Amino acid sequence: MKTLFVNVEHDSEGFTLYTENEIFSGIGDSLDEARASLEESIRLYVEIMKEDKKQFPQYLDGNYEIKYKMDVSEALEIYEGLIGLTALEKLTGISKKQLWTYRNGTKPQQAQIKKLQEGLNRLGRELSAISF
Repeated sequence: MKTLFVNVEHDSEGFTLYTENEIFSGIGDSLDEARASLEESIRLYVEIMKEDKKQFPQYLDGNYEIKYKMDVSEALEIYEGLIGLTALEKLTGISKKQLWTYRNGTKPQQAQIKKLQEGLNRLGRELSAISF
């Protein structure tokens, strides 16, 4: 399976997503809208390439996953409505005060980024293991 790495940028006007090679992009007022726009640009690319009988990476026919890359401050801002600083403190061991400074633009050290990444990944694994 091929991985497409997508950069996420967010400002007062909305979200911009683009792949590292900048072939594909998406924009929207919300992250979901920007994701849908990105997926549509991939779909259109594949469709046009098929019509023109040109080669395209076969994984674009569906055998790929998308991974999003963003700043710590953007991630904390984007997801603050879903997971608060208290929960993040419990997941990562990083104090709410320190997380707040990261949310507001202070760049964390690599060790703190690793703790944050590991905590969120652990939460994702635990949530995906739940069945009802």
